[in-house]
Amino acid sequence: MSSGIVLFSGLSKINNIKRADLNWKASQMELQQEKDNLAINIILAYLQVLSLSEQAHLVEDQAKLSAQQVERLSVLNKEEQ
Repeated sequence: MSSGIVLFSGLSKINNIKRADLNWKASQMELQQEKDNLAINIILAYLQVLSLSEQAHLVEDQAKLSAQQVERLSVLNKEEQ
């Protein structure tokens, strides 16, 4: 009867080691997932900065064109009077 207890204890230890190994692997996978998510977030933020920068340039160009149009219309208005 005592040998049965040792056998059960031995399987329990093996299972505990396997569980610990699987837990470690799971935590490593979670860590890698967090690293990947961070890299993706950095890339998305960079792309957003590029996009907003391009939009700012477009708005500046549009403002210049609008100012030129206002100037042309002012000249035409003065010529008509």
